Amino acid sequence: MIYPPQFPDYRSDEFAERKVFDAMRKLPDHFDIFYNRKFVRINEGERAEYEIDFIVVDLRQEQVKGLLCIEVKGGDLYYNPNGVWYQNGKKLDEAPDDQVNSAMRSLIVRYPEIARGVSFEWILCFPDGKCPDDKLLPTHLNSKKIIDKNTLSFLESALDANFTSMYSSNSFRNGVPYSKYNIFKAALMRGIGFALPLSERISVDDKAFLKLTNHQLELFRLVQENDNVVVKGIAGSGKTIIARSIAQEFEEQGLNVLFLCYNRILSNNIRHSLGRESKIDVSSYHSFARKYISEVDSGWWEMNSKNEDFWDLDVPAKFDEVKTHFQQDYDVVIIDEGQDFRELWFETIEYFLKPYGKFYIFMDEFQNIFNAFTKISSRRVFFQFTLPENCRNTKNIVVKLEQYLEQTIKSKEGSPEGVPVIIREYRNDVEQQTMILNEIKLLLNDKVVTPGQILLMFNADKKKSCLATVKKIEKFALESISHSTGELSNKAINYTSIKSFKGLEADIVFIIDTDKVPVMNYNVLYTQASRAKHMLYVFLKK
Repeated sequence: MIYPPQFPDYRSDEFAERKVFDAMRKLPDHFDIFYNRKFVRINEGERAEYEIDFIVVDLRQEQVKGLLCIEVKGGDLYYNPNGVWYQNGKKLDEAPDDQVNSAMRSLIVRYPEIARGVSFEWILCFPDGKCPDDKLLPTHLNSKKIIDKNTLSFLESALDANFTSMYSSNSFRNGVPYSKYNIFKAALMRGIGFALPLSERISVDDKAFLKLTNHQLELFRLVQENDNVVVKGIAGSGKTIIARSIAQEFEEQGLNVLFLCYNRILSNNIRHSLGRESKIDVSSYHSFARKYISEVDSGWWEMNSKNEDFWDLDVPAKFDEVKTHFQQDYDVVIIDEGQDFRELWFETIEYFLKPYGKFYIFMDEFQNIFNAFTKISSRRVFFQFTLPENCRNTKNIVVKLEQYLEQTIKSKEGSPEGVPVIIREYRNDVEQQTMILNEIKLLLNDKVVTPGQILLMFNADKKKSCLATVKKIEKFALESISHSTGELSNKAINYTSIKSFKGLEADIVFIIDTDKVPVMNYNVLYTQASRAKHMLYVFLKK
């Protein structure tokens, strides 16, 4: 696989490298290819700064045994007997072979644990020219060391020949296990971000998100004069924040407000964020229904809760039966995550709303992952309002959301770019576990991120997860997210499932154990990925 998967826009004038990149993209997945890797010295013996156009790693063996460093030079190239190279008539400051050889040796110094087991070699690539016969080449070069425009059409064969020759010359190197290679791979794929450490960048970007969400709230105010509004918005469009904000405003006006959602942890989180002094009635629909039904018929719930149609039919029918025991108390009803509500639930809720009360429903039909929503059953006529722009996720995360949905999602102008989404491929649970632990170690130690900024999104029960046997990561316990507040603890590495975390968000999200789901639903991946504000890791089985 090639990293990055697309040729970068900022290098669009590198035509020769683009030719080679396009050829590399066609190679099978038993090669890992890293384009345009830049390094600055961290160990004695490295060059102060160096760059390698392509690093190709051979994954065909049981161990990782070989690595090629490739230097690309386009245009007309000429080498004179004095050892000077010319490109398009201009003298090169450094010979291509010296440049790539020096960079390779610096790489060996930088990663000694890899170099002890892996064979390193370099080759040159001249995609615009034709290589002369061996007898016409300088004495330190041969045709195997050069890929020209003809050889580029047979790139896989050319690489195979170089790896075969490399292994023959270095038979004493037995390779390194994939777990050790993956640490090296993770280092090559890390975003650099010289401007700000990740922890500080998150803080800066959060301020931008707050400003953008406030702008979304101002847009909503244009339609707030309508008493009955359905707000549809893609993930990250600020629906929950807007819903909570208007609930507080109505409370300040002395109105009696009911705030309902599907997810119990989300309702606990909202109640906790509002504070103890708030009189807003916040609940999940399940708790709301049980409270009122049990007040009239205390034994009914336990007797019927295991029925197949309990939530679709039994609860709404029982609600209809007991509703006359209660008054229509609420001036305002706000429903968040409305796409998770069943059709008849809306009718039962509406009964508790005063005849001239206000009814607001916030929803994203793409997040209907429980297949609950069909339509809003109500006697009221709703004004439809759309929030089409994302104002919570970085632009790089939004690009991934678009891929999962196969829909265009617009980032609000001024949204932070963020770091690229990190895709990790694993062969088995042991390899996935190693990758996850290494990435979290880097975040905690190198990037100075706090545990409370990291969330592991499981696609399996903990006991079936690749982390089933893990109790601690670094010095922090691995713990389920708090169900009472929905907040991430700074004293532990937190994990949860999308069923529990729906409607909430975290700075950094790891989506793991995707192979534990028989068929991965891309709407579920979209919903999971949208929980990540700043940084997203997705682990997929190779």
